[in-house]
Amino acid sequence: MVLIRNLFQRYEHVLIIFFLFFYVVFNMHGKDEGIVNGSTVTSVDSNTVKVAEVVRKVRAQAKKDSPFGMHTSFYPPYRDMKKLELSRKMKSFDGKSSETVAYSTATDLGILWERPTNPVISWSFVQKDKDNLKDGVYDWMTSDNFLMRIPHGLNIVVTFDVSKDQYMIPGTWQFSSDIQDVADMYVKFVQKTVERYDGDGVDDMPGLKNPVKYWQVENEPTFNPRASVAKKGSATKSAKKKASSGSVKSAAVMPSEGDESLTDVVDGPPPPPFRELPPEGVDFGPPPLPDGVEFDRPPFGVPPGRPFDAPGPFGRAVRQEGSSTVESDNYDWQNYSDFQKISYEAIKSADSEAIVLGAGVFGALPDSIDREFDSIDKFWQPLLQELAGKYIDVFDFHWFGVWKDSAVLYKKIRTALDDNGFSVVDIWMTEVGESSLEGEDKQAIDLVRRMVYPLTYGVKKVFWAWGLIEGFPPFNCKSFFDDTALIYDGYCDGDPGYGVKKLAYYTYKELIYKLDGIDLKKIEPLSEGTNNVYAYRFKKENGFVDVVWLDYENCTEKDKDGVQFEHRLPVDGKFSIQEGVPKYKNGESIKSSDNNIFNTKTVKSTNKTIPLTVTKIPLYVEYLP
Repeated sequence: MVLIRNLFQRYEHVLIIFFLFFYVVFNMHGKDEGIVNGSTVTSVDSNTVKVAEVVRKVRAQAKKDSPFGMHTSFYPPYRDMKKLELSRKMKSFDGKSSETVAYSTATDLGILWERPTNPVISWSFVQKDKDNLKDGVYDWMTSDNFLMRIPHGLNIVVTFDVSKDQYMIPGTWQFSSDIQDVADMYVKFVQKTVERYDGDGVDDMPGLKNPVKYWQVENEPTFNPRASVAKKGSATKSAKKKASSGSVKSAAVMPSEGDESLTDVVDGPPPPPFRELPPEGVDFGPPPLPDGVEFDRPPFGVPPGRPFDAPGPFGRAVRQEGSSTVESDNYDWQNYSDFQKISYEAIKSADSEAIVLGAGVFGALPDSIDREFDSIDKFWQPLLQELAGKYIDVFDFHWFGVWKDSAVLYKKIRTALDDNGFSVVDIWMTEVGESSLEGEDKQAIDLVRRMVYPLTYGVKKVFWAWGLIEGFPPFNCKSFFDDTALIYDGYCDGDPGYGVKKLAYYTYKELIYKLDGIDLKKIEPLSEGTNNVYAYRFKKENGFVDVVWLDYENCTEKDKDGVQFEHRLPVDGKFSIQEGVPKYKNGESIKSSDNNIFNTKTVKSTNKTIPLTVTKIPLYVEYLP
């Protein structure tokens, strides 16, 4: 019975999904033109409405139960660089996974939140040229290919990419005055996108399985390769009322086809490319670049969602020949406030139940933290004041600096929100990560701290980035983000092979399992840095789990081997003490048949305390009934 109970607790979300599937199969008796897995309908029977209600309830429960996600959990086949470059030029991706069942690895991991990458919803992919805009033509192939494969059980957060280098004045958030009615056309694009994927049975994507209810307006808006803030324009203003009414024009004049200054920058990495696994025993080695293709990138590369030539530690700004723009971050909050308003109103006009995330504050590495704080003062604070408590449902910030420094930025953001009417708005972190370049164990240790610590000071959702499996443009093994994933892609030096899971994969899976069902309103701090020990109690409906770790980087040499800590408990009894990182040198050493991959021991408490030796390996402490 204990075994059955444990299995049910661990796979409860999977059982819910199966129940929902059979409910839909055996209870849908609508007309041929009614909803079938979200297909376009002309009539909806009452039973279908009930199914939609069940879907919403299951999704609502998922939202409450899991604070953990991934950017992104898509699992690409082995990489073909020539096909990748061709797909990018053609603005078309097939969205195929190497998994027999798409996103089955994400299901195994236990995450319930997926944030796909660009260009899943990129304007320049959906409406590729001026003729598409003029004629109102929308090509949904790339977005359909990805979104149709995301199963129930994964809440989807989709980011709108406005293709700003193509449609906006460089360095600003002002639509180009050279493009007639482009703001109105942007509004229409947003409305049609939300309508296609909201799952309400009206103009839905054929075969839609998992509706999108979470939309993010752009990504890291201050991070811009060319900035020369213009005066506040009226192009965006003209579309504001039309966003809520749905009335938009459909004519536009695009930049000339030879205008490379507006069309040659890829705003964010395309999804990983596609190739079958190499034959057994064959090593293709690092991927060659296609003939004539060159990438100029500094060592850190560019984080997800950023232009290849973005300034700062991840990339550098490039002054265009004949351009008067200069290298700088984009603090054009005035025009961005208008952009945020029309985007929000367009989303809500298509789906009033949708949740709208603000664009994430860009994620700094340790040598650029000042810029992240600077962006709050010069961009986000005045923007939030202008928005006055409206047009953002969830706030997002990203963090790749030292794990504990994120709390300082959170407090600054929380204050800015509270001071400007956003006190009820939750804060998420949809991008946090650490590279495995300095060792799989170091990455795994850091994963626990990065995913757990934000929950203790108020963050509601945390997404690991970048991503489930390695691969980051331009795929040259020089970017920080080439090594932040949880599974190897089989390319860079020392890579044990495509599909090999790192220690961090097993660490994240165990973390999600241990913290399943926690109540974020009932987190008790037990130690917040005393002697460099951090310990927190996460309460559940049927008990609690304590997470303990050491800020070992800040310890003296003597204390790095372990710090003694008297761990306080609410009751006396037997307790399990388990390490949070597998007891192996690397993930490759772990076999599927291995049991008990984590060091664990059972101890008895005395006077409601347990003496712990806290090392750099995080610990879970749980009561054994």
